[in-house]
Amino acid sequence: MNWVSQGLWLASIALFAGSIEATAGQADDPPVVARAKAGPCHLTISGQNSSFLAVVTGLTPNEPLKIVSNSEGEVLNWDARAQDDGRYGMILIPLVRGKSFGTARFEVIGQRCRIEASYPWRE
Repeated sequence: MNWVSQGLWLASIALFAGSIEATAGQADDPPVVARAKAGPCHLTISGQNSSFLAVVTGLTPNEPLKIVSNSEGEVLNWDARAQDDGRYGMILIPLVRGKSFGTARFEVIGQRCRIEASYPWRE
């Protein structure tokens, strides 16, 4: 499926295990826009405007995951896998053709938890 031809400008790029490091408390950290907890899992979404980082912790190491990202009705579903340390991270760019702002929802479904959070975005 061609995302652009379908009007989907919601883009997500998976991060590798070594690229998501805890740097909380740094002065230049992007603001946290959403948090959620479900069982042993925690979801944090940070960023601003149209660039965000979603990180889920507490997953079973290497477990298969179902990911759902919905921005103003533009929905993407895909399969992923938790990292060796039970984390999963994504860069989210929830832009939608014809819209300059909106709300996006990010959901991760694993073996031990189903966790989701919504966050506002703008160009």
